[in-house]
Amino acid sequence: MSNHRPVYICLVYRLPDKKYDYIELLRTLLQILTTRHRSRPPLIIIAADFNYPQLCWHSDDVAEPANAASPAFLDILNDFHLHQFVHLPARYGCTSSSVMDLVLSSYPADIAKVMVERELSDHCIVCFEASVSPNISISSPKKIYLYRKGKITQLRHDLSAFAVQFF
Repeated sequence: MSNHRPVYICLVYRLPDKKYDYIELLRTLLQILTTRHRSRPPLIIIAADFNYPQLCWHSDDVAEPANAASPAFLDILNDFHLHQFVHLPARYGCTSSSVMDLVLSSYPADIAKVMVERELSDHCIVCFEASVSPNISISSPKKIYLYRKGKITQLRHDLSAFAVQFF
């Protein structure tokens, strides 16, 4: 980015039947990124369907008794300072709705206009804008020599004349 901060964008889908060890893979990935960039933490954006319908996103608490992976997921969000932006249901079932499609960011100020749009299958489309500007480097033009357009006979003649004169 223009402020020399690296950006990592990650898309995640967690199958509903995956247990605790699966979400720990996210912790491992985030740990690698933060270790790699200790001096300047990167912007991390994660758009995901983590399949935690029991989490209530009006607070950091779990709304109902959760499976073992839910508290681990909340710990990961807290440990890596990831802020969650989607607070409207993006999934509708026969009897209930839930916030399962999430947008997470390590720099909350860089995420704007999070919207839950129309339905696409049983999920709604979640849109957001990230305020990032790329670092565009403009390199100077390179000189390319066209040797096939050179006057080889004249070059040989000039080198021969120089060799006679020099020696």
